[in-house]
Amino acid sequence: MTSVEGETVSSEAQLGAHDDGAQRDARRGLTREAFAIPAIRRLVVAFHALTLGEWVLGTAVAISAYKGGGALAVGLVGFRFAPAALASFATALLGERFGRRRVLTATALVRAAIAIAIALALTVGMPFEIVLALVWIDAAAGSAYRPAQAGLLPALVNTPGQLTAATILSSNAKTSGQVLGALVGGLLIAALSAPIVVSVAVGLYGVAVVLTALVWRARQPRSHSRNGGSREHLRRMLAGVRALNGDPETRRIAAWSCARSLIRGLWVSLGVVASLTILGMEEPGFGLLMAAAGVGTVVSIPLTSALVGRRLLARPFVIGLALCCLPIAAIAFVSDPLLALALMVAWGVGMTLADVGAQALLNRVVAPSELARVVGLMESAKLLAEGLGSLFGPALVALFGIRGALLGGGLAVFALLLACLRGFWAIDHRAVGRAKLLELVRRVPLFASLRVDGLEAVVSPLVSVEVPAGREVIRQGAVGTRWYLVSDGELEIIVDGHVIDHATPGDSFGARGLLYDHPHSATLRATDDVVLLALERADFLRAATGGEESETLPDAPHDETDELSLASGETLFTEGEEDDRFFVILDGQIEIHAAGKRRRVLAPGDGFGELAALRGVARTTTAIARTPVRLMTITGAKLRELTADYMQARSPATSRSGGSS
Repeated sequence: MTSVEGETVSSEAQLGAHDDGAQRDARRGLTREAFAIPAIRRLVVAFHALTLGEWVLGTAVAISAYKGGGALAVGLVGFRFAPAALASFATALLGERFGRRRVLTATALVRAAIAIAIALALTVGMPFEIVLALVWIDAAAGSAYRPAQAGLLPALVNTPGQLTAATILSSNAKTSGQVLGALVGGLLIAALSAPIVVSVAVGLYGVAVVLTALVWRARQPRSHSRNGGSREHLRRMLAGVRALNGDPETRRIAAWSCARSLIRGLWVSLGVVASLTILGMEEPGFGLLMAAAGVGTVVSIPLTSALVGRRLLARPFVIGLALCCLPIAAIAFVSDPLLALALMVAWGVGMTLADVGAQALLNRVVAPSELARVVGLMESAKLLAEGLGSLFGPALVALFGIRGALLGGGLAVFALLLACLRGFWAIDHRAVGRAKLLELVRRVPLFASLRVDGLEAVVSPLVSVEVPAGREVIRQGAVGTRWYLVSDGELEIIVDGHVIDHATPGDSFGARGLLYDHPHSATLRATDDVVLLALERADFLRAATGGEESETLPDAPHDETDELSLASGETLFTEGEEDDRFFVILDGQIEIHAAGKRRRVLAPGDGFGELAALRGVARTTTAIARTPVRLMTITGAKLRELTADYMQARSPATSRSGGSS
């Protein structure tokens, strides 16, 4: 098994990349792979349109508000992120309860309706307080979007590398949407009326509605928490808070993401004032400054693409945070608009690097089962920080003037960053270990077709086992209790006293015995000191079948099964197909393909299709007959019924009451 430092790559050419040019090609390949997935592409474009619309609307209203209310009115428009933060505590888990794709579409639709109301309020000349309240409601409605998107991404990709690439694409879409939205809003408000500019935002929200509705038509994994009501909803939110509090690396990432948002909020209010006063750029000025930040975002895209295959991500995260602070402080000494625009290019690079670095690190250190909750809580805190930053701006201007506010705000956060540098290296240490484990497990044929969330289910309970030379790990004829993956060293494979092969790093063994309760067909003995990664029976079966709790798969009654014959080359099912049957090969061979590549070959006695049968999800692989094949089939409904009966029979309560297994 071959690996490259950092995230997973998916072709033989990429696996052999050792020089810098080949590694760059591998990273670009991952980004192309992710964007080539239709669901990812639609999701990224929809997120860009939604963010663009939000910032067109907010910038237009803020510049209009400055004419009548000054810096405080601008700050109040920027404060819209605080109500969004509060709303997110109620909306963060809507995706888990009602389906993430549905929540994305509904959020964009609701925001379009609210934007129409804002345009009408501006048209008839309603008081600023009503317009401001509608702007706050729009931001609050948007709080459900990012957590639902974060929870959906792992289910749309096939490898850890694709997940990192998709995360970077979505983060770039958000950042570019923010800066381009500010530019478009500033330019349009200088030439058109506010209601017309807000109508542009309505159209952009509509684009997001259409694209998110087309993101994914396959069924999503069933949630077991949809009927828990508000008490269960609150319990799970509190569990997310506890997970964040008990994880110093995740907490540190979230805290500095909030610091980045605080700086953004500060700049939103100070930038409008600075462009109209010390820089003399008039109404389009703030939009031009944000356009320069957009140039920085474009410049940073190759830099963020380089993060896909990078082993250490905390360093670019720190560099990005520093570039978020220093240009703001430097503008305090500037009167030339051109120099201010150059500083904003650097600021745009920093904002993008910091955002992408934070999201990529979270995907490495947080399991997908917790990701939506953690991201939801973090997004709430970020929105609150951005809203508070927008209010701090007018307060600093009142105390120190615009130049003092820019200098003090930028330098204060930078000084804190310097004081906390040591903690960032602990994040990298943990993230690298997680990425290596994901890479190792993904190359196991049994798990090669799993998506990232499935891989995490395998990685989380892995334990390391050290075996000295000469010791047997498993013995032929014994019943297995563990699944093993060779991490380091070599083992002999012995059948009937004869060495027939060797197991080396990347090889695994023990799966069939655990899945089908068969005794081991060979003895494995360490030829030198060996390091193994092991899963206990329950953890392995949970990962392999997607079940909540299980032992081995129960045998189906004969009258509940059917036989199926395929000719050589005939396709049994395809990736993405909604087919929940479980299969056991009686004669012949089946090839399993994923992402256009052959992953493994199954032989008589092998069973497959547990994931779709037990969890009700679309097929994640394609199965093709390599030779004429005869199969035994059982429907997913019957298999789930048999599994439930078997689990009940094996439960402690049943055993105590006289039930048998």
